[in-house]
Amino acid sequence: MARRGSITGGALLALVTALCAPALAADEEPPRAAGGVRLIESLESAPVTVVGVVQQPRAVDRHGWTAELQVETPLVGHAKPRQELAIAWEELAASRAARFRHGDRILVSLEPLPGQSIWRQRFPDPERRASLLSVAEAGDAFLRDPTLGGVLILEHYARLGRDGRESSTGVGYLVELASGAQPPLALSAVERLGGMPGLSGLLPPDAGEQLVALLLRPDLSDALRDAVLDLIGRRQLEAARPALEREAARGEAASPVVFLALGRLDGELPAERVAWLLERGPASYRLAAARYASGPEAPGRLRALLLRDADPAVRAAAVTRLVSLQGAAALSPAIAALSDSDDAVRQAALQALGSLGAAAVPALTGVVERGEPEAARAAVASLLLTNSPEAERELRRIAETHESEAIRLLAKIALAQPIGESHAQDP
Repeated sequence: MARRGSITGGALLALVTALCAPALAADEEPPRAAGGVRLIESLESAPVTVVGVVQQPRAVDRHGWTAELQVETPLVGHAKPRQELAIAWEELAASRAARFRHGDRILVSLEPLPGQSIWRQRFPDPERRASLLSVAEAGDAFLRDPTLGGVLILEHYARLGRDGRESSTGVGYLVELASGAQPPLALSAVERLGGMPGLSGLLPPDAGEQLVALLLRPDLSDALRDAVLDLIGRRQLEAARPALEREAARGEAASPVVFLALGRLDGELPAERVAWLLERGPASYRLAAARYASGPEAPGRLRALLLRDADPAVRAAAVTRLVSLQGAAALSPAIAALSDSDDAVRQAALQALGSLGAAAVPALTGVVERGEPEAARAAVASLLLTNSPEAERELRRIAETHESEAIRLLAKIALAQPIGESHAQDP
């Protein structure tokens, strides 16, 4: 079904659910860009990385900004302490305040100013342009108020060079950053570990303990948690298993994230552990059970969760796991989940159904024809995700004949058909 120019499933999902941000209160200060993007990768690739203090930020035009940065600690490049660097960046979001204020202390990676004509217009003097350094990662490779400990480890890591960074010494520094640095820097360290060749053989002896300690950090963000779970599962880090099992053995005192990590490591949780998790009160335990249920009783348990669990995240995990375990045999409960009251459950169901390919097309078409608005929209998105000729034929028919203008429009978008043109005009 994939065709040149067709809309992606992800783009259609964005159209299925329009998320509206809450309005800013009149007396509330606009947010600033968070930064913290690819900090380790930027340190390794950008010509200059320093810790410094921002001086006199000022707007050049509607989007362009510049400031002086007084260097405190050079990490990469030829900058020296107390040297002043001229830096520039863009503020493209009108709803945000400028990312840097006078006196801000930042860790930042810098690169040559982009060559686009807009920067030549802002700074027509070539010498002035050449003296400016742009904040890397489109202005997001920075961290506010870096801690002394994190900066010291980064200094050691930066001095290693490429080969040293991909040695046991470099991996050790990354593990230290992951376990103890500020969340954005810890996340960047985890992501860098994820791409490290031969990672398991380079881990220090206490790496498993440190990674599990990271999972138990009280300031653990969702993004950092997901990155650590992905690292443990995708790279099969058996070094983490002893610490995970020790935590799991604490019973009621064990954090639910420990069971998620064990599930990622093995692809499933033993049936007896699933049963134990389902008996716990907090939904986060049931979420781990739903995501990694196994054994002959798993389908029944998952169907029960999908029907009766009060937590949408548990229901979403249940429909995903049920379809992954049973395939087309789970069509009926998955189709029913398209009518769930929660959008996250509907999206999980439509993606799970989409993974079934052509086998799901008749049932999905039936949902569209029944016309329940939320379920029908989800079913159209799911038809696209099946990536099958059968679904394409149905989408073309829906785009032409469905009684709902909104559903016809969504089907046309799925087909990447120009709005307002008929299929007779299609090439």
